[in-house]
Order: sequence, then C-alpha cells, then structure tokens
Amino acid sequence: MSVPERFPSLIAALRLGRRELVAFVGSAGAVPVMLELSRQAEAAGRNSRVGTTTSVDAADVAGLRSFLYERSVDGRLVGSPPEDFDRLMRLGWVEIAGVFASEPTDRSVAVPGDGEPVIPRATTHVAAVIDADALDAVIEDVGNRPLRIAALVGCRSYERLTPERAARLLVHEHGGRKGVPPMARSSVVITGIRDDHTERVDRLVAELREYDASMPVVRIVAGLGGDAPRRAGLDADQ
Repeated sequence: MSVPERFPSLIAALRLGRRELVAFVGSAGAVPVMLELSRQAEAAGRNSRVGTTTSVDAADVAGLRSFLYERSVDGRLVGSPPEDFDRLMRLGWVEIAGVFASEPTDRSVAVPGDGEPVIPRATTHVAAVIDADALDAVIEDVGNRPLRIAALVGCRSYERLTPERAARLLVHEHGGRKGVPPMARSSVVITGIRDDHTERVDRLVAELREYDASMPVVRIVAGLGGDAPRRAGLDADQ
C-alpha cells in the first residue's frame, strides 16, 4: 500500500517535460486536477495556460488569470476549437498547457460520447480521471453513460464497476484512451481517495500495471470538494 504525500508535484507525477499540452478526460474531477497542474506550473515559474475544447462552468475557473475558451453561454464557457491549442503550442512561449477535452459531467466515472473527446493534435499527454467512489459501485449509479460503460467492460449496467473492470475501461481505446494522438503518452489520475477506498484503489493500480507497467498512476486524496485537491500522491511503483 502506498501512502500519499502532501503537496507533490503533478509535473513530476505525470513526468512532464519542458513543453507539454495535457488533455484531461473522464470524471468530474478532471477540471480541478487540470487547474491544480496550472497553479503548480506557475508557482514553479513556468509559463502555463489552460482552457477547454468542450465546456466548463464559469464558476469553476473564476479567478484564473486567463482561460482559453470561445464564448460564454448561460454561465458556461464554451470551448475553443482544438486548433487554437495547436496554434498556442506552435507559438512556443507556453511551457505547460492543459485542456479539458470531455463533455462536462458530475459522475464519478465517464466515457466519451460520439464526437468526444475533443483532443488537440498537439497534445503530448492524455490523463484519464476517475473518482475513487466509482470503484465497486453500481455502474448505473456512478457512470455518465452506464450502458456504454457496461458494454466496454463486458457486463450489465446494474452490475458493479470492480477495480478490474475500471482498469479495463481506463485503458480501452473507446474509453480512457479514445482519441489519444499516436505520439501522446497516457496516464490515470484517481481522485477523491478516502481511507476506506485504499484496498479498491490498490486493486485498480495493480490491474493497471498489468496493462501498462510504465504508465504513470496518480492518487489524489479527498480534499475540498469541487476545489483543487490539497493533497495528492504518486503510486509507490512510480
């Protein structure tokens, strides 16, 4: 069992290099993790920019110095075309950029719908986010598209999303790895972890290791609800 560290570097956890565009997909925790990465990057003196190609609640990004989007509609920020992020990376002054590339959801586990995710071609890293509350829960209770999730992992929507099934979903080419550019790297971020989640999270990480032993897996301890996480930790194998 690994013990999460306080205030680790997501830059180190995701093994980010000098210039990276990180696309975040998956559950409701994706936006807070992206914002935390941006805050850490700027605190480290690195030029950072974040935005969305889909949409986010304007309140979720209030107070940011800058956020890349196309327009505001009824309190939501509608995403910029992915080409805008490609252009941003070509300009060269941004060192770490983050993009929210999934349709918004309040569910603990999510799979992309038709036409999703909207990942820019310049993306170097795709992080699939899942909340620990999804593990061993009934798929219909925690999934954004329960029938699609069940089909991808080979069960019925009224069955439970075991850690083994969750791992299968996160690495599936129509799940967590849908639309990943050929040269981009992948990782998994597990959010909202409490003490009672430990055994299930350990099983998920072990199963992910069977699929890809070198893939970064980041654990984030339950923090401040919708706010960016205050504590996070790398899996002990990293």
